[in-house]
Amino acid sequence: MATLIRGSQQVDSAFKKLEKRFEAVQKKINSSAAKKMKSGQYEAATKWMEVGRAFDAFSNKIETIRQEWRDLLGSSKRTVEEVETTGTRHRRPESEKSSRVQRMPKQLDTPALKALMKRGGVASSDEMQGDLHSYVVTTFPDSQLAENVPINFAPWQKTVRRTHRYLVKQGWIERRKDDQWKITERGRSAANG
Repeated sequence: MATLIRGSQQVDSAFKKLEKRFEAVQKKINSSAAKKMKSGQYEAATKWMEVGRAFDAFSNKIETIRQEWRDLLGSSKRTVEEVETTGTRHRRPESEKSSRVQRMPKQLDTPALKALMKRGGVASSDEMQGDLHSYVVTTFPDSQLAENVPINFAPWQKTVRRTHRYLVKQGWIERRKDDQWKITERGRSAANG
């Protein structure tokens, strides 16, 4: 749902961070009130409790806004789905698309190895992202990734990272700390096999 509106995942993340930080501050306020109460400073404790109540009310407002944001995303998803289903092109059900995206890393192993071979056995992550994106757009034109063409599209970047992990796990590329993909002898055999 969040990927329909560019940047919406960052907004969701910001709400989560805000919620966690509010919880931490609220614990500190409660702790301060409890300490004042325990030490017999009832007036100060009462003031901390008032601050806590005001803070709680403000936190509830933020939660209301967060819910409105979720409702907006849900509404936009339904609108986009309605527009897409009334289009002239036949669309596959969402469940079929997502299952194809889930299998994508294994489907990209040979194209990734061949792309590495064309580049002399070593390539940066950005180069591999571009090479694999070109492959997906031409080979899987109905996939969710091909429809959302930008290379910087978050699900595409995740798929490339998963492909990288899969290739490392198979021993076809080296495990490296930098952003370079380097093919192994085993990977060369797999690419040619």
